[in-house]
Amino acid sequence: LAALASGLGWLGLILGLPGEQLPDMFMPEAIPFYTALWEAHYPLSLALLCVITGLIVAPERKAREWAALALLSPALAEVKPYPLVVLFSALALFLLLRLVHERRIAWPVALRALAAGCAAAPVLGYQYFVAYRAPIIADWWALNATFIASPPFWSYVLAYAWLLPCALAAAAWLWRLLRRQGAQIPWPAVYLVC
Repeated sequence: LAALASGLGWLGLILGLPGEQLPDMFMPEAIPFYTALWEAHYPLSLALLCVITGLIVAPERKAREWAALALLSPALAEVKPYPLVVLFSALALFLLLRLVHERRIAWPVALRALAAGCAAAPVLGYQYFVAYRAPIIADWWALNATFIASPPFWSYVLAYAWLLPCALAAAAWLWRLLRRQGAQIPWPAVYLVC
């Protein structure tokens, strides 16, 4: 995990490229293993993401699961809102694949996804308001936009190119499963593709 999760930017160092142009060499958030060690929000957000995903995708029709979604979705939005983008894009793909493959809407999954989104929406709205309307935070955003330039596109390709074969393999596996009659759509493959 520590060797592969940090990307392939170290190859750029061997080739003599400057380290400040390689995102996985100077941006701590680009290295999941390192980020988990120094930022407590990261493993907490991943744990919340896993629990919320399990509650949405494998519903058991219990009231306490709805209550858990109502509590955990805003908690994830507060701790780290970006995983919600991954979650809802993967859920949209999952629901679309189920609709195409099974010719019906997976209503339990769709309703739980909607409930999770509605529960998280007020927290996301508040964070948006604070991030762009509060003067102190707006000054902080301006400072970040002024002094931190994004590395060149090629450096992101070098750092994260190893993820593309994983996503393509998952997409191929998913495609083969969907072509079979009666095959279940594997949620991990959908998540990996997203």
